[in-house]
Amino acid sequence: MNDVHRDAERGEAVAAATASRSAALRAYLGGRLERWQRWLVGAVGAALLPVMFLPVLPIWKIFLVAPQYREGLQMLIFVNDLQGDLKNINILNHYIGMQEISAGSFPEFGYLPWALTLFGGVALLAAIVDRRWLAFLGWAGFAAFGTVMMMHFADWMVEYGTNLDPKAALDFGAFTPPMLGTVHRGNFVVTSYPHWGGVILIGAGLLGPLVAASDFWRARRRGGIANLMIAALLTTAAVSGARAEEFISYAEPSTVSALQGLIAGAADGDEIVLPEGVHKGQLIVDRSLTLTGSPATILDGEGRGTVVIVRAPGVTLRGFTVRNSGWELLLDDAGVLIDEADSVTVEDLVLEDNNHGVYVRNARGPVIRNCRITGRRGRVQQENHGNGIHVWYAIDTLVSGNVVSGHRDGIYLSFAETARVTGNVFMEEDRFGLHSMYSQRNILKDNAFTRNTAGVALMFSNRMRMEGNLFIHNRGHRTYGLLLRDCSDSLFLHNRLVDNTIALFLDGSNRNRFEENLVAENGWGVIAYSSSEDNVFTRNAFLSNDYQMSLDMRRTRNLLYDDGVGNYWDDARAYDLDGDGIGDAPHHPVSLFAFVSKQSPDLTVFAGSPAVLALDLAQQTLPVLQLTDLVDPAPMLRPVTVPPYAGPQIPEGSERSDGRRLPTALVSLVTACGGLVLLKDRR
Repeated sequence: MNDVHRDAERGEAVAAATASRSAALRAYLGGRLERWQRWLVGAVGAALLPVMFLPVLPIWKIFLVAPQYREGLQMLIFVNDLQGDLKNINILNHYIGMQEISAGSFPEFGYLPWALTLFGGVALLAAIVDRRWLAFLGWAGFAAFGTVMMMHFADWMVEYGTNLDPKAALDFGAFTPPMLGTVHRGNFVVTSYPHWGGVILIGAGLLGPLVAASDFWRARRRGGIANLMIAALLTTAAVSGARAEEFISYAEPSTVSALQGLIAGAADGDEIVLPEGVHKGQLIVDRSLTLTGSPATILDGEGRGTVVIVRAPGVTLRGFTVRNSGWELLLDDAGVLIDEADSVTVEDLVLEDNNHGVYVRNARGPVIRNCRITGRRGRVQQENHGNGIHVWYAIDTLVSGNVVSGHRDGIYLSFAETARVTGNVFMEEDRFGLHSMYSQRNILKDNAFTRNTAGVALMFSNRMRMEGNLFIHNRGHRTYGLLLRDCSDSLFLHNRLVDNTIALFLDGSNRNRFEENLVAENGWGVIAYSSSEDNVFTRNAFLSNDYQMSLDMRRTRNLLYDDGVGNYWDDARAYDLDGDGIGDAPHHPVSLFAFVSKQSPDLTVFAGSPAVLALDLAQQTLPVLQLTDLVDPAPMLRPVTVPPYAGPQIPEGSERSDGRRLPTALVSLVTACGGLVLLKDRR
């Protein structure tokens, strides 16, 4: 009986305590706000009104920094709009298949200002009528709404970075931009953080806990409110300051080379013969000198900063070795940096184990000639190392006779005008043999691009001349010999595109002329998107390609002939009754299977199958199966004689090709043995 009485008494005590807490909570919520709390609630309510956001205060900022965009690209997100460098960001996104960003893609912009108005009005009403319950009701709704919006934002980030166009020009894989913080992707540093409008929204979200905690602390001890407000301010400051630095500082600066004294004691026009041996530290050439040496004269950067910096016009560097620069891409660490110095010559140097080999920044007339430039391929990830030759904001650059390998890009031309790139070998680069961005009127002649992830990528570069170049053995997933993206009014003459996954890819490129080129033994000879028009192909030879040409549209304004002369197609069933060397019947180079498989790439697994061969035969017999109007009305009966490649020979025995032969052979051997075992067991 005693136990029963004790349990009853305990239950009554719990019920009484619960009722007491409920009454206390109702009394607390039904009470009035402190004076400072009314001012705070009213201020937050006023800040939430849309007039503060149309479009005065952005709520979020996404910032991108890269060597080619030193000033950075930004996207500002308002509650009803997107602003900033959207055009350039969408151009970059197009390369890798990300969807275009526009305000119309976000239905939230239609109701977000009204929702903020509602919550702002509730906060103002709570401050006017001075009731805690109304303030907490508005805060609870605002907190729930804000949580849902942030979840939508996170989902959009994932969708934006992972739902990529499989037909995009470049394949860098799925990438989700950060919602908060900093990540490295390619040569970009991408940072996402709240802007001032977002800081106000975060502060509004902290309003309810701040008021409740202040009342609790006030009941416990004086001074708690001040401590809590200081903590909240520190948290807000930390959030608003969470962004990447555009450039990174070194903990240890470069040491000064012992050779610096020779520079300090020389006069303009002097020639200095550098002694043999290893000379560590950074060398700055700040007067017009000629520095010569032998390959045994080694300037070693000790892995920090740039090894040789040229800051005076008319400098010549000749004959020695430069190695072991720093590793920071955004700081432009390089073996040799030509820094706003005109008429500088770099020749016969050996540049190895550097971030960038030679970096040219804002100069006129630089010459880079007969150098051997070897990078850090295999030791660092693609996005973390630089280019063999990087030319940024330069005029009349000459790059001739160099052998460049093992970098991200062999040569990168950014805002480079009237450059001449002749007689070089660019091989085994992680990305492109040559990459051109916003560079006009350049001449690329007698170069070899081989065993790169892609041979040449020309983007937003017009009025060029490419003559006598060799694009060979650039193989891989969506690998190109030559990629044109928004490149127009250029001439491509006497080039050889042999054994590439895709020989030539055109996207947004118009009025180019392709004449007397050899396109042979590639997976795809030419792929042209509907954004490319008025390009002319004449007197080219298309030999032994799996697919000669392919389009992503039925109608096209591109031409396969000029002045009554088309191209040679080894798969054309041409006949010439009048003996003029021109076929009497037109040729359709886009096969039915090539057109269909371009729309559905998974179908390429059936290439060469009996069904596809039958489909090709049916297409030749039935004109109704011609899906595009791209036709060569005057196919040549014999291929034109393309002048032999006159550039430098490609070095033999590459690490990349030999390194892959043995594993590939072993995998093939194991697969064959496994197949034989299965056949034996089945019998």
